[in-house]
Amino acid sequence: MQKRLYRSETDRIIWGVCGGLAQYFDIDPTIIRIIAVLSIFLNGAGIIAYIVLAIVIPSEKSRATDPKETVRENIEEMRAAAENLGKEVKETLEASAEKTRHQVSRRW
Repeated sequence: MQKRLYRSETDRIIWGVCGGLAQYFDIDPTIIRIIAVLSIFLNGAGIIAYIVLAIVIPSEKSRATDPKETVRENIEEMRAAAENLGKEVKETLEASAEKTRHQVSRRW
């Protein structure tokens, strides 16, 4: 069976890049994550590299056969994740504002 590089669906913190690399190289994902964090703090290139890898490496569950399809799929996944995060932040802020209004109205 041929080894295939993909973003992990089971061993992921953000987009599964480090988990996928660790599975591909058969090493502990913590080592890959430490290298990634160090590369971010040392020169900042780690952020760009991580984003590029998240865009071009197919997901473990991907059925795309063409690299363009893979990129499209990955960008759509990122868009959906960003949209969900935005909704969660909005709901949290609204709940916090409502709680503050309730506390202020109780004082008066």
